[in-house]
Amino acid sequence: MWIIAGTIPDPDFSLLVPEGPAPRSASLSEAGLHLPDGRTVPVERGTAALAATALQTCAALDCTPPALLLAGDTGSGSGSRRLYAWLEKALPALAPRGLTFHYLFPDVDWHNRLLLAVRELENAPLMVADAGFMYVAKMSGYADAYELFTPDVGELAFLADEKAPHPFYTRGFLLAEEQNIPVLLARAQEHGNCPANLIIKGKADHIIHESRLHAVVDSPSVPAMECIGGTGDIVTGLVTGLLCAGLPTATAALAASGMAPELPLIMVVMGVHTCEPPHRRPARSPAPQQGRDPRPGPGLSPLCGRFLQGLERDLAPALCPCFLHQRSSACVLCAGGAFLMAGLR
Repeated sequence: MWIIAGTIPDPDFSLLVPEGPAPRSASLSEAGLHLPDGRTVPVERGTAALAATALQTCAALDCTPPALLLAGDTGSGSGSRRLYAWLEKALPALAPRGLTFHYLFPDVDWHNRLLLAVRELENAPLMVADAGFMYVAKMSGYADAYELFTPDVGELAFLADEKAPHPFYTRGFLLAEEQNIPVLLARAQEHGNCPANLIIKGKADHIIHESRLHAVVDSPSVPAMECIGGTGDIVTGLVTGLLCAGLPTATAALAASGMAPELPLIMVVMGVHTCEPPHRRPARSPAPQQGRDPRPGPGLSPLCGRFLQGLERDLAPALCPCFLHQRSSACVLCAGGAFLMAGLR
């Protein structure tokens, strides 16, 4: 089981918890994110957008979707503390394979109690942190306990500031500009304020694997997305879905960064707030023989084809399920890309 833990900006939203070893999954429609208990929340930003993207990615990859652990919190921290307390007690029974933590009130005491509970598990889960929970993971001094952080450049400056308790208090000499990423990264690593793997989100995403620069993803690029918040929550949702499917961290990070810039625009073109593919998925075809040329073939969208052409040959089959199974509408990128190209011609 993989669990996404975060908050909904509604003070009246009661705690949603995974029920049983195989909890029912949420689902998507034009109305929003349909939760297992019958409630529906809009998919516009924040943890709901992350969860919707992860669910759709898992649907495309035919893998078990993550369970959702959600609390209502508008900044008081009360809902987040209820979530922390529930998860601390439930972790031994849940025994999750992975945890993605998102918008949660940064409470160092509760973070450390939760981390202690994680470390007492027989098999420690992979942990991904973004937004408020990434802040408290850094503040706690235990950033190295995590598999992956997904900061933007401003948040990287916060990670580089060993004294700042919150991004708002990052000292001004740590300039949050893309040309400063190497200096900020080195400083964050020097002070132990980041894990070995990061997706540093910006105009060009920097993929850090095992503490070294693994790749820079600067295309496809959709400048219109940057002025409305870019693709931050979507990147974390995509990488969560890909990790659920069993991809290695570096591969999942590279694929998520390549796919994310197009998805918000796809949603706008479709006129909905979900990442649901616009047409039905065809039946699965046999996987290609090992050694088959991984270049895009007939049926792949132009968008996906361009992305695959920029990848290493040995990575391409792992990154694109439509190449792997010839299911062009099953791939988040191909389904959206094909629809986008048709709609803009």
